[in-house]
Amino acid sequence: MGKIRTPQAGPGLTLIKGGNNAEKPYVCLSCEHGFDDRFGLCPGCGALGTCVYLGSAEDAQVVEPRRECAINARCIETKQIVFLSTGRPAWDVVLGGGAVRGSSVLVAATKGVGKSTSALSVALHLGKSLRGRVLYASGEMPAEHVIRMAHMLGAGPAELARLYIQTTGQTEDVAADIDELRPVVVVWDSIQRMRVAGRFGDRELRETVELAIAKGQEQKAVTLLLSQVTKEKAVLGPSSIEHDVDVVLELRKTRGGRVVVSCPEKNRFAPTPARAVDVLYPRARARRRST
Repeated sequence: MGKIRTPQAGPGLTLIKGGNNAEKPYVCLSCEHGFDDRFGLCPGCGALGTCVYLGSAEDAQVVEPRRECAINARCIETKQIVFLSTGRPAWDVVLGGGAVRGSSVLVAATKGVGKSTSALSVALHLGKSLRGRVLYASGEMPAEHVIRMAHMLGAGPAELARLYIQTTGQTEDVAADIDELRPVVVVWDSIQRMRVAGRFGDRELRETVELAIAKGQEQKAVTLLLSQVTKEKAVLGPSSIEHDVDVVLELRKTRGGRVVVSCPEKNRFAPTPARAVDVLYPRARARRRST
């Protein structure tokens, strides 16, 4: 069995010598605390991806970094993008044909526009078409409210059987549910209300978005990240989260009460800009017409 490489100090990595590192093999680069076991989320400060194995001087082994060479374009295999209908024609138009498995969509809107309703409608439709589970992570809305919203959308027993609701508002709990349930759609509502190790903030928001995207790609799930906006209609929080996701959708209500869905500049799967008019509760309206 090969020896474990000990990280070496250098540009971009400085080994921390404080705290209890001498007794513990795993150390968090953020808070400098040492632990006996490897961790993904630091138990001390809640940081993600900061676990470093120090080991002992006897185990140290310097390994030359492997250089990744450029690949000729003719040798790269391209995969055709498969679009899945969201059940909402306006969303399909703006997304360039529908949702893509493993993709992340940031849905931004002011309060009262209907982003939670729209996202739940899309999630239930995709869950039905893909015959998989739907995980709705609510940072502040109680589970009973989500159920009432599903009923208004015309969800039946089969769709409700696929729907799982997480209301703790803890990013770690949602991540654990994703690993356990293996859903085909995950809704984070809203990302600004999710806590990491019980805390809010720009740093925690970035960690939540990064983890949500990574978990969605791992499970090949459609990830819908609902975002609050400022008075200037900008996404609340650091601008980096808009660059991390695959698609940015904006919802805006017109004076006539309709919702305009637009993708002004960010869609990795289809041309932009795009714009279409949506209708809330389309399935519930269709059911009333049939009766």
